[in-house]
Amino acid sequence: MISNLCEFCKTHSVCALSRTKVCISCGIEQPVPFDMYQQSKICQWNNLSFQTAYSRKKRFGKLFDSVVMGPLEKKDEKMCQHLTKLKIEEIEDILVAIKESGLTDKRYGSIHLFSRLFIPGFCEPTPPKDLYELRKRILFSFETLEFAHLHNMKDRPFFNYRWLLSKILDSVKVSQFKQFIKVIKCKKRRGYYEKMYHELSTTVKGDKLGYVTNGFVNQLLNPGVVTLSALSTQ
Repeated sequence: MISNLCEFCKTHSVCALSRTKVCISCGIEQPVPFDMYQQSKICQWNNLSFQTAYSRKKRFGKLFDSVVMGPLEKKDEKMCQHLTKLKIEEIEDILVAIKESGLTDKRYGSIHLFSRLFIPGFCEPTPPKDLYELRKRILFSFETLEFAHLHNMKDRPFFNYRWLLSKILDSVKVSQFKQFIKVIKCKKRRGYYEKMYHELSTTVKGDKLGYVTNGFVNQLLNPGVVTLSALSTQ
């Protein structure tokens, strides 16, 4: 395979696009064959920036935002229109309405939003003292579990995101938001995730999950106190 060496300025700075290749040093752009097999023989695709690549971490982060903050998204509009026609008194009414809505996208991740909009006299849960830091640490915990799963159980299905978020929220003592997470009814599935969580946690070196579930909790509940474990993660 030919490297990303530019034949004009002789620098390794050629980036591959969908139909052309361009040198970011001299700016010269050249067409490439449409056939993917031919393209792979002309330039390296390591430099190609995938704008819409799937990311588990990004998806988990969006679920965290929906559960903890309850923002409105474009995709929530159809379900909001459906719920507007119904009498909603509590979260259980929302879950039943979602199930019977007939909509393809159930939007179970947006229960916090629906609760705030449709439950009379709804009271927001006590927010964490440092939401940004909480999100950062929880996503780090997710990444650690994802890495451990990839290297130890890649042939086994990954966690259900809602179950895993509920588990991590429990571990950092921010369980007031668990009411907005739909519980998995199947005991067998819950048992499978619980066992896998325990097995993966034991494979993590350096207590990377522990710093989220121990020292960080003290820092979250007592923001004026800087713990040793918190300093070690900076």
